[in-house]
Amino acid sequence: MREIKYIWLLVLLVLAGCTSDEVGPERKDTPIQIVGYVPSYMDPPTPFRGRNYSHLSPVTCQLSTANSLTRTEWTPPEGYSLYTGNENGTTALGAFFTSGTESDKRRIYYHTVENKWYIEGESPSGSKYLYGYIPYNAADVTIAPNGIDYSNGATLTFNNMKSVMTTDACVIVGAKEGANANTTPEGLQPGKFYTNLTANNNHLYLLCEHLYSKLEFCFRVGAEYAALRTIKLRKVELIGYTYTLDNLSDKTPMKEKGSLTVTLTANDQGISPLGEDVILFTPNESSAVMPPILLFEGEEALPSDTYTSETAYVPYFNLSGSGKVLYILRTTYDVYDTKGNLIRKGCVAENQIVPKERFSKNQLQRGYKYTLQLTVVPTYLYVLSEPDLDNPTVTLE
Repeated sequence: MREIKYIWLLVLLVLAGCTSDEVGPERKDTPIQIVGYVPSYMDPPTPFRGRNYSHLSPVTCQLSTANSLTRTEWTPPEGYSLYTGNENGTTALGAFFTSGTESDKRRIYYHTVENKWYIEGESPSGSKYLYGYIPYNAADVTIAPNGIDYSNGATLTFNNMKSVMTTDACVIVGAKEGANANTTPEGLQPGKFYTNLTANNNHLYLLCEHLYSKLEFCFRVGAEYAALRTIKLRKVELIGYTYTLDNLSDKTPMKEKGSLTVTLTANDQGISPLGEDVILFTPNESSAVMPPILLFEGEEALPSDTYTSETAYVPYFNLSGSGKVLYILRTTYDVYDTKGNLIRKGCVAENQIVPKERFSKNQLQRGYKYTLQLTVVPTYLYVLSEPDLDNPTVTLE
């Protein structure tokens, strides 16, 4: 089983609550401060097609933004970096505060007008088993206890989850309250979900794991071609299909949404409550066909000495029989000459990505980053005729 890595999240709950004068006469939510730390996506165990991988460099950050805690002493463990999805309030958290067989679902969000984080409703203080996920709008999530109550763990069902996402999706695998922002509380480990928030222990630490794998598409222009033409990227889209019997031509458009079932087993051994690494995504057959997923739209001149990248997140599909998945990356770009004149507008290139052929396994593994490098070159590299210069192709290395 692969090494388990986690996202660290620190939530400061202001348990004393707030009066109507502090946040407005209608608001009854509890103000909080939140900051998250995330590990690098891991490299696959076996490189594919001779490609080399590099980890995302871990960064230790001292935060001073309005919606974050400022760190002076406490730093995340080695290998963790700032979880930027929360830095600007773009990602809300979904949290289930449970007791016995009862669950209380809350949304933790950032109020952009007031520049404050809030947890919906009154403060969830006292003895609770905490389960949850990121982001809040990833799916319609329901929860049920494992066994007689939530002390044994929980099963989270992610309904109407997207087959391809443009943001990371994670599940909480451990939680513990603490007394301050600079010391990791004793007992924080995967598999433990018990929390007891009080006035003196009003910091909440969370451990999370990725649910999807990360696809990173890196673009550049071939060095020789860059001296003759400028390529400006206009749009990048990812299109999904399923196919059977190893017949790529007999492919069916991917369903837009599906479901994930995540079973969390509570334990005191510090091992992952997820058990097996594979979490299956089952397409919803009644769902609409997935439209092209927009990864980038704008105008960006591609470099020749480095790469510019776009990112998508995809699950491990649960397909019947010999069902498999494939993706088509559609790139739209403009071609300019050395004087900056637009030569060709709206050129479209499509690259087919078949996990069974390109990667070490039939499908992509969650928690891993797969980097695919694409280079814009003329159709005939050594015969640079003028028409060919103006109509290059995108080559998947």
